[in-house]
Order: sequence, then structure tokens, then C-alpha cells
Amino acid sequence: MSKRGFFYGMLLLCGLAATLHAGELATLEQAYLQHGADTRQAAYAGQAAQGQLQQLQAMVGWQLYATVSPRLGREGEGANSSGVESTLGISHALLGSRERLQRDVAMAQLQLTQAELRARQSQLVGLQQLRLAYLDYTHATLQLALVQAFLSQQEKATPHLLARRQQGLMLPSDEQTYLAGISEARLRQEQAQAQRSQALQQLRQLTSLPLEEPLQLAAFRGQPASDEQQAILALPALQEPYQRWQQWQQQAQSRWDGINANVAVGLGQKQDSRGRLYGNNNLQANLSLNMPLSLDDYRSGSRQQRQAEADAALLAYEQARQQWQTSREQQQSALRLARLEQQNQGDYLRALQQALFERQLRAQRLPGDTLEQWLAARYRYYRQALAMLAGWQQEQAALVRLAAQGDGIAADAPLPQPLQQPLQQPVNLPESAQRAASEGQRTAVSWGSYVWDSRQALKDPWKVVAAWQRYGVQRVLLGLTAAQIASPHLTADMARLLDSAHQHGIAVELLLGDSSWIAPDGRAALQVLLQQLATLRMDGLSLDLEIEQLPNWQSRQAALQQQWLQTLAMAARTAAWPLAATFHHRHLAMPGLGRQLREAGVQRADIMLFSTSTHTVSLGVARATAALDGLPFSMVQSVEKILPAQESQYQSGTAGLRRMAQALQAAHCRMMFIQDWATLQTLLP
Repeated sequence: MSKRGFFYGMLLLCGLAATLHAGELATLEQAYLQHGADTRQAAYAGQAAQGQLQQLQAMVGWQLYATVSPRLGREGEGANSSGVESTLGISHALLGSRERLQRDVAMAQLQLTQAELRARQSQLVGLQQLRLAYLDYTHATLQLALVQAFLSQQEKATPHLLARRQQGLMLPSDEQTYLAGISEARLRQEQAQAQRSQALQQLRQLTSLPLEEPLQLAAFRGQPASDEQQAILALPALQEPYQRWQQWQQQAQSRWDGINANVAVGLGQKQDSRGRLYGNNNLQANLSLNMPLSLDDYRSGSRQQRQAEADAALLAYEQARQQWQTSREQQQSALRLARLEQQNQGDYLRALQQALFERQLRAQRLPGDTLEQWLAARYRYYRQALAMLAGWQQEQAALVRLAAQGDGIAADAPLPQPLQQPLQQPVNLPESAQRAASEGQRTAVSWGSYVWDSRQALKDPWKVVAAWQRYGVQRVLLGLTAAQIASPHLTADMARLLDSAHQHGIAVELLLGDSSWIAPDGRAALQVLLQQLATLRMDGLSLDLEIEQLPNWQSRQAALQQQWLQTLAMAARTAAWPLAATFHHRHLAMPGLGRQLREAGVQRADIMLFSTSTHTVSLGVARATAALDGLPFSMVQSVEKILPAQESQYQSGTAGLRRMAQALQAAHCRMMFIQDWATLQTLLP
């Protein structure tokens, strides 16, 4: 390898290592070059090639030789002439033998050089992988900042939009767009977090460093380009076939091909069987020469072989050069297209930013659906900003690959300007709109739902929470099966669900229901279960313990009611959350029901009165108000298909539920639960 090639190679390697601004990335690159697994593997390969070269170089010069020959015979009458003859000397290869050894040394030198080239190529590839992983980390970090800015103001508008929806002032399409935007942003947030985690793990593997977040972000810097000749001398992928071609070209001609010779000079002596020297020591010199009888055929075949090897090496070099040129042109084209796309995307983003500013002014000064229009403008700007970040990543990736091809970077390519600032601007609603929203929140009936089958909610919380919000559900009573309770993933799955629900303003209570817990001998099982689930971050506990499910309940109703109250009291003492109790409206006739529920620790009563008659339910509200003596309560409605039409809202759908909510509002009841979500989600919102 020439000094010039080594100089250009180190220049390229150092240039790649310094392409980005000093900071965290420079430390990562230095750690990779010093401690990376690829670097260590290349060092071992280089040491092996160096050892082989040293062995062959030692074989080219003078070599020490020794011969020992036993001899049996008679010298004179009766004399034993047994003994040994030995020779010690040095030898040297000549003519074709020397050329063959020199070719072996040259090939070993080439192998050593190629080992060094492969080491540099491996480091260049590793540096490119490290850069791309760092770029993924940077892109994911910028995405997360953008998503968080979008969600912050978007969710602050939820109460106002909910009030407008309950007042019938919000278009369904606006509501669906709003909810879809939030769901998409939540999904994007999870994807960006996963991308950043994967990129960090790859950086750890490449650098062998115990990296922790957050990493310091850096950007590309300008770098001079290499012409083709410099690239040939600097890029290992080109230099390796280039040197192999040159090596075979030099060996294409051989003056002494096929004529092997060796010269040896030594000193011989004779020794009898008793170890005594006899005769005179003699200096020996000999020249050995051998060649094929068909020397011309041998030389012709040898020239043909070496010429074929040289032609093959030239072809490999030409293919590598063409591949390099093609790859370089493709990356240059990709960079040009990425920059053109960035320009177009930037023009569109500026237009959307202006539209967002205009919608913000309208929302702050005008009533009506201007808030929905502002939120829609924010969503359009947010999506375009994501596209801008994706385009920036493509541009940076093209720069990384071009740098690995020996191409230059004409100018600095800094990190993009923060795109989330327009999304962080709050909107100040007109006083009339704030008053209307406040009034709507104060007077509207909150909707809740029983969710006995929670498998989908725990599996895909963002999707299910968006559906709850689409139906106006503000509180969920969530059931769990025995298998779910025993699952080691329950705590993590529930935490994800609660985070998503809380971000959308939805409370989630734990729903448990087993009538066997009412009796004293079954109460301990409930206590153990509540202690087992105490680590869950629920918003409350709802116990649906129906004495009507016990045998002969009518004949022992009073005793069962007292056992029910005792079970509720035990649950209130054991549970880590506020307690609510679900029961049929017939139990409103219990004397002192409100007082006894309070003493048991119950903080809300959920009264099941399944009827599509608004008059009947309004009368039930009046009875509950009198019986519960100020204890907060809700009315439970059913949409179950199996119930008679006069008891279920299944046929009237959500329109019937809204009519019932208006009747409850007029009767001063502020909460309505729906039994249950499995059927509710099949009805049109």
C-alpha cells in the first residue's frame, strides 16, 4: 500500500469521524473506533496476515540445512567400518525457485494490505451504521417533541368540545377528525419511542458503551469532496481490487519461469561407530537445477494462468469502480430529490402555519365552530411538520451514505428549526364561548359504561379509549377475568390504559361482581382479591353484588341486605380506591339506606332502573334523591339486546340514550351508566 493511498485513506476515515459537530456523537465514534467489535476483529486478521508475511520473508534468503547419513561396511580385514556421514551448510534459491518465493512474499504482502483495507472498510461501514442509528435517534427525539406539543393544546380543548357535542353544536365529522388526530398522535408517540429505544440499543452494541438517555443531538458539517483518483486511493472497496490487479499485472512476466535452481555450501565429516572422526573434513558446494522436459508448454500454461488472474483482477476492479460510480450517482440523485422535496414541503408548511395563525385569531374572537377549525388547522400543520422531519431524515441519510462514498458535503446541514412552536400557542376563547362551555359542563349529564370484557381495552388502549370518547363515555367500570388478574402483565397493561384514558379525560374504575361475596363465608375471598389488586392505579372500585342472584333471596331479603352492607364496609376498609355500589332500584325502599351506605364507606350509588320511559326513570330519580339523603348517585340504563324493548335502549340506540340523558338532567341527576360497552359500541354514535 503506497504512502499516498494510506494518507488519503486516513484522511477519509478521519473526515468521516469528524463529519458531525463535536459533542456526544464524536465521543460515540471515537468509542467505536477504539472498542468496537469490528475494530477488534480487523486487528486480529491483520496480526495473522503479518505473521504469515514474516514466515515467507524468512524463506527467501539463505537457509540453514543439515544432513545425516548412516553407513555400514568393512574397511580392511576384520575392521568394522560402521558410522555416519554428516553435512552442515547453507542454501539459497536461484532463478525460478527464487521468483516463486518472491511471488509468495508479494502475495502475502498483498494479503496484509488487503487485511488493512478490509479493516478500514469495516470501520467505514460501522461508522455509517452508527451515524444512521444516531440519525434515527435524533429523528425520533424531534418527533416526540412535535407530538407532545400537538397533544398538549389539543387535549386542553377537550372539555369545550365535549360541551359543544352534548349541546348538539359539533359536527360529527369534526369530532371524528379530532379524535382520529389524537389517536394517530398517540400511535406516532409510541412508534417514535420504540424507534428511539432501538436506535439507542444499536448505538450501545456498536460502541460497547452503557449509554443512557438523553443523548446530545448534533448535526452534519461541510466536508471536501474526493475526485475519482483520490477515491480509488482512499476507499477500501476500490483500493482492494485495484491493488490485486496491479499485483497480478507485475507477475504476468517471469524470466526464469519453470527453471528451478538451488545452490548449497556445506562442511562434511565422517564418524565411526565409536564416535571417532576419521578422514578429512571436506567443503562441499553443489548447484542443483531442474526443469520440465516440455519447458515451453510449462511456460505457456503459466503465462496463461497469470494473465487470466490479472484479467480477472482487472474485471473485478472495473466492476467495483462502476458499482461505486453508480452508487455515488444514486445517492447524489437521492440527495437532490430530498432537498427539492424539502423545499416544496417547506413552502406548504409555511402556508399551513399562516392558516393556523389565522384560525387562531378567529377562534379567539368569534363564536361558533371556529375552535374546531383551529384544531383542524393544528392537525394539518402537525402532519406536515412530521413530513418535514421525515424529509430531513432522508436528506441526512443521503449525506451519510455520500460521505462513505468519498463524496463531499457542500455546506453545513444543521438540525432543523424547531417545528413545534406554532403548536404551542394556546387559543384564548371568547368570554361567551367560555361561559357556554362552562355552563354545558355544569349542566350536562356525564355518560359512563360498564365494560365487563376488557381484553381489547388492555390490548389496544389507544384505539378503545378513542372509541369511548367518540361515544361520549367519561367514566368506565372495567371488569377483569381470573386469567387477567393472574397475568404478570396486568399492572403494565392497566397503566397504559389508564394513561391513555386520563389523557382523554376518562376515569376508569375497577368493576367486580360475584354474589357469593355477600355471605360471610365468601367475604374473605373478596378481601384477598382486593389486597392482590391494590397496586393498580384505579380511579375507584365498583362492586356489582346483586342479592337477586342468590337462591331464595325474596324470603331472606332483609338478612341479605345487611350482609351486603357488611361486605361493602369490608371492601371500603380494604380497597385502595373510593367505593361505589351497584344495586337494583327496589332496594331504595330500605329504611335509612343513604345513612347505612355512608357508614359502610360507599361514596356513590349506581341504581339499576332498566326502562325506556323517561317518566319512569324520572320518578326513580326522585325516589333515589329522597332515599339516599344527599349521597351521590347515578342511574343505570341498558342497551342489552336480550331484554324486552321497554327495558332496553337497544332499538332506540344512542338517540334514546340522549333523550334519557336530557330527562335525567331535568330531574337533576348528573350521571348515567350504560350496561354494557359490548353492545353500546355496535350502535351508531
